[in-house]
Amino acid sequence: MSANDWMRLVELLLLPPGLILWVGLLIWLVTRARARLLAIFFLGVIVVTWGLSTAVVSQWLIDGLQDRFPPLLAKPNGADAVVVLGGGRYWGHNEYGLSSLPSSASLERMAYGAYLARKWELPLVYSDGFTGEFGKQAAQATRHYFKEVLGVATVYLEGNSRTTFENAKYTDRLLEARGLQRPIVVTHYWHMQRALESFHYFGIQASAGPTARISLDVSDRGLWRWLPKATRLNVSYQALHEYGGLLWYHLKLFSNGVPNVIPAAR
Repeated sequence: MSANDWMRLVELLLLPPGLILWVGLLIWLVTRARARLLAIFFLGVIVVTWGLSTAVVSQWLIDGLQDRFPPLLAKPNGADAVVVLGGGRYWGHNEYGLSSLPSSASLERMAYGAYLARKWELPLVYSDGFTGEFGKQAAQATRHYFKEVLGVATVYLEGNSRTTFENAKYTDRLLEARGLQRPIVVTHYWHMQRALESFHYFGIQASAGPTARISLDVSDRGLWRWLPKATRLNVSYQALHEYGGLLWYHLKLFSNGVPNVIPAAR
């Protein structure tokens, strides 16, 4: 397996529910004769899983990532491009007659990036992984979607990246080749800190263009905030994944440090 595959495996084992299940199995193997300790553990599992599945806990976790970035309502000084970070793909023929389609996360970013590019008449760059057997087909499908659905005739594709860090690394080369220096980086609110830090690590004077903020639904108010929902467990997972990614980047990748470029919380 590649290094990215190993990282993915570790992530699945360390984030809920993987961590809870593995710890539970370990305790069962070590303490089979200690029913009381096992009962305490499973009670803890219930409490933690319940909490992570509630709106109040999941929103608190995700807001710790989202609240550092206000909506982009005015064009940043000197902005000369829009860079949209890909968020995965759905494979297989679909209702558009294509071999693949950007995932819902990618589509949210693409839609907002296209909006900004049209609004301020800026060139648009889409950064994602288009390597491997299906890379060419995926690139063609992406161009088609930008042109036919989002109304952007010209888009530059960066197709070598597999991680957020590589998004910044390879986009830097593409921007430099075209004389572009101050891009607006478009990604989700919760992903923006890691993305912007990565771009600034490579000396790119990037601005934040966050989109698709996760907020409380009308059905998550009052007493309902404390009741578990599968969708809210997914929000907690996404937040914990991002906190883990930030920690990993600071420990392993940002060896020279990162400029203090993240705006203060609102």
